[in-house]
Amino acid sequence: MSVNLFDRIILTIYSFILSIVSIAVIFTGFHLIPIYYIENLVDLLYIYGYVVGIIGVAFLIVSIRFLLSGVKGGNNVKYIARQTQLGEVRISLVTLQNIAEKAVKGIEGVKEVKTKALFINDGVVMILNLVVATDIKIPELVIKVQKLVKEEIESVTGINVTEVRVYIDNVTVNLKTRVE
Repeated sequence: MSVNLFDRIILTIYSFILSIVSIAVIFTGFHLIPIYYIENLVDLLYIYGYVVGIIGVAFLIVSIRFLLSGVKGGNNVKYIARQTQLGEVRISLVTLQNIAEKAVKGIEGVKEVKTKALFINDGVVMILNLVVATDIKIPELVIKVQKLVKEEIESVTGINVTEVRVYIDNVTVNLKTRVE
């Protein structure tokens, strides 16, 4: 059983128990539970003090664990692994994004670029959002960007690029200073 599955099971049980306790507190607050039930419960908690204490410590530990895992977050870095003669090589998707950005920033007419890499089956899909100059021909620029990104990533990393999606987000006007 993986750690992630174990955490999910514990979280489900924990949430279920907290839901029941929450309902009991709500009913008690609105005086829907007779007072003698509450008195009997308090007596039982006092009689089984050590057991209740151990359960309380367990809940505290689980609460701290979930709190820390929520603050820390997961490691969202994804890698593409390749086996070589000397061992395994992992290349992160962020690396592919940076390679694509560097290649595209050198193209005349591209003002801004944001990239995203997705690993799909046997290759990578690169998604590029561009802001371009108004005086360029967009169809020609898109073809140039797609070819360059595919060639650059494949030559640098050896990873197959199955698709390069280009989205033109905006155009900007080149503001040149006028001399009068």
